[in-house]
Amino acid sequence: YGIPYRVFLPQKVENLLATVETQYARIGEDQTVDYLREIRPDGSVIITRYLGDRTRITIPAMLDGRRVTAIGERAFHRCKTLEGVTVPPGIREIGKEAFAACTKLERIALPDTLTTIGDYAFTDCDRLQEIYLPAGVTQVGANPFRQLDIQVTLAADHPTLMQLEGMLYSQADMRLIYCPRSLVSEKAAVIPAGTKII
Repeated sequence: YGIPYRVFLPQKVENLLATVETQYARIGEDQTVDYLREIRPDGSVIITRYLGDRTRITIPAMLDGRRVTAIGERAFHRCKTLEGVTVPPGIREIGKEAFAACTKLERIALPDTLTTIGDYAFTDCDRLQEIYLPAGVTQVGANPFRQLDIQVTLAADHPTLMQLEGMLYSQADMRLIYCPRSLVSEKAAVIPAGTKII
């Protein structure tokens, strides 16, 4: 009846609770728990989904003691909090729609090891204003920057990509990869001479 009381736990129980609290604190600090992943046939890891809510991240180069080599299809799709991403050396592939609809994403740094960017990888990333494509990028899917007005910078003497009148092309087949939104007027765009595939 209104008399305060305390529950006294055995020392072993108190020690167990303290251990559990410590483990939860460690999990909170360990950002690797934010990533779902799969092991590929070659033993490397592909990230299949990001579960975190941080604003700026560096994607881990290693998970479970294995090299991370790919960011899977839609792995970061609709991550509404992301503002900046650093992709570490070792990652070779960014999958289809991997960062699509990350509407707050302003900056992404890509490594020299990157070779492949999938279809619509950055579509609807409205705040992304610029991106640098390293010389190693040799395969770019359909319209990776759809609905954007982004400045694409290529590595000097890029072996497979080129820019023509502000548009991004594949050198081998003159395929139009990306046309900035600012070059489209009244739902039409002037396509440069020499374009073979749209």
